[in-house]
Amino acid sequence: MAITLVVETGAVVSGSNTFVTEAEQRDWLLNSTLYTDLAEDLDQANLLRYMVRATEIMTRWGIWYGSLVETTQSLSFPRSGLIDRNRNSVDHTTVPTDVKSAQKEMVGAMLRVAARSVGIDGEIYDPVDVLEREDKIDQQTSRVKVVDNPLDRTDPLRGAVTPDVQALFAPFGYIELGQHSVGIIQG
Repeated sequence: MAITLVVETGAVVSGSNTFVTEAEQRDWLLNSTLYTDLAEDLDQANLLRYMVRATEIMTRWGIWYGSLVETTQSLSFPRSGLIDRNRNSVDHTTVPTDVKSAQKEMVGAMLRVAARSVGIDGEIYDPVDVLEREDKIDQQTSRVKVVDNPLDRTDPLRGAVTPDVQALFAPFGYIELGQHSVGIIQG
């Protein structure tokens, strides 16, 4: 199934699944000295998968300050009551630039992890595929479940949530990187 990006602009866009456009993400990767080689041959389908997954990680494991603008919004941002790193109020009708940058950095980090990760069975490890398998498991049960957090297994930099990503998020909250994720699964 093809992925269609729906960009959250700060206007609480229904069904949004990313904070940045495909062009913004690709330009960022190609202009970054860390990820240029990984982005040059990256096809659209995989880029979109990584973009949506980075946003899902932020929503699923994020502990954010402030409050959602609307209780029915799809993503963790926009939020009201936020203060940026310069101690200025953040407009509740925008997605902070640092949040957008963090999503772009997470995509790059996942690409780097996938490029150098081979499982014990010789298979190439793709952090997006592991997370998608966990989501399918979650949808099949209706009880509390403890699962290994695949972000911890990816590499010493904890996969997608690198120190750079954590620094970008710092004014707004953090990503929970415990040994396990515990969640109540609706069924």
